[in-house]
Order: sequence, then structure tokens, then C-alpha cells
Amino acid sequence: MMINKYRNQGFILLMVLLILQIVILITFESYQSWRMIFKTNQHLLVRLTAKQEARHLLFKLSKRIPFLIMHCQVTKMSSHQLETKSVAWWQQHACPEQGKLLNSFLIIELLKEDDCAQFSNDRKYTAVFYRISLFGLMANLYQGRILLQQIYLRPKKRTMACQEIPHKIRFGLQSERELFNRSYLGSIAL
Repeated sequence: MMINKYRNQGFILLMVLLILQIVILITFESYQSWRMIFKTNQHLLVRLTAKQEARHLLFKLSKRIPFLIMHCQVTKMSSHQLETKSVAWWQQHACPEQGKLLNSFLIIELLKEDDCAQFSNDRKYTAVFYRISLFGLMANLYQGRILLQQIYLRPKKRTMACQEIPHKIRFGLQSERELFNRSYLGSIAL
């Protein structure tokens, strides 16, 4: 009778230890999952903040397009070519700009001129499309990169007459996009 009593207590102890181990494993898995989500969210927040800084910098620089044309203009190239350029290429061919989160490099490309574009009723100007590309290296432990492009339309004194039907257009920012190559994405250190 005594032996059965101890056997039941041993079985109960074994079951309690097994349940305790399952609870510990579930807790550990939950902690690992939470930690991964936290690191990912932290990385995304840093990336979004860097993108916001890049947009703000491009907005400020868009006011200085004539200066950029003189110092930072490169020949027109495809987006894919820009994505594959090395950091050394950007340092050699682009104008440097310093931000809080980004060490940025900037180029401007002349895309096209449109003699038939019309700003309001004024026919004395031609529309000139420029693409400003900003390559930013994040100055933090994620070592991420960002490549942001904006297309601007600026007026220029007309030199040729329009040979087609004139169309109305607004000047300023026309479009924006972010380009990236898989190698540009920062890694998440867990």
C-alpha cells in the first residue's frame, strides 16, 4: 500500500515537471517571437525616419535646382543602372549632403524639354523635366541604404515654337519613388 502511494506521488511529480517544462518552452518561444518583432519594428521605424529625412532634403534641394545643374548633373541613365552603382561611384560623381540619419549623395539628370507645355496662359516658357536622385547611407547600426528619386518640372524661357497642340501643365514636383536593390537593405541583428 505504501509503495502505491509513493508511485502516485512520483507520477504526479513527473507530470508537474512535464507541464512546467512545456510552460517554460512556450514562454521562451513567445519571448523570442516578441524580440524578433521588436527588432523588425525598430528597423522599419529607422528606415521610415531616414526616408522622411531624404524626402525633406530633396524638398529643400529642389529650390536650388539651378545650382544642382551646375555642380551635380550627370548624363541620363536608367533606374536599374542607378540601383547597381557602388558607394564609390556615388562619392565620386554626386554632390554630398549631410543629414541627421543619412550621409547622402545627390545627382540631377535632365530628362526632357517640352516646348508645348503651357503654364496657365503664358506661352513664353518651356517645361523642363529634371530627375533628382538621392542615395543615402544610414548612419546607424543597421547600415541600411536608401535611393529616392523625384521628378521636377521647372519653367525655362522658350527658345523654339511649339509644333504640336499645347497642353497645360503644373510646375514643381511631378512624381516620387524609392528604388532599392536587395543588397541595399540593412540586416537585422538579433
